Amino acid sequence: LWLDPGMAFGSGHHETTHLALGALETLDLRRKRVLDVGSGSGILAIAADLLGAADAEGLDNDPDTVPVARANAELNGSRARFSVGVLEPPTEPADVLVANLYAELHAELALRYRAALKPGGVLLTTGILAERGAVACDALSAVFGPLETLAAGEWLL
Repeated sequence: LWLDPGMAFGSGHHETTHLALGALETLDLRRKRVLDVGSGSGILAIAADLLGAADAEGLDNDPDTVPVARANAELNGSRARFSVGVLEPPTEPADVLVANLYAELHAELALRYRAALKPGGVLLTTGILAERGAVACDALSAVFGPLETLAAGEWLL
């Protein structure tokens, strides 16, 4: 995967990105719709597409990131699509939702994550400092039930 993060977050070198990429690699993404919330450079949506997702879409509230993500998709021959916006229930829920944000934002978005996922869908959240892990985990477990947590350095998925 070739990437120029430009002004967008997501160079691929951070522990949180490694956690998310590793988790995506463990999933069978064939015939799956993947939604990357806070897509930044597009690395996670592009990776999902290259890993075989039927549909990969990135969403970011920063309009400066979308051209960067689209250029990165083109550079990698990826069909991933990117748009500016905030997470609202999509017309077609995702099978997998991945978000590399921060703990408090994950807590705030927990109910929106549920609405954006198909029943039985997979939620991958990272960008969570271990010392702030309880903030995200408490909110997410209240909506989704028991969670599995992975760590890399001082970061959680």
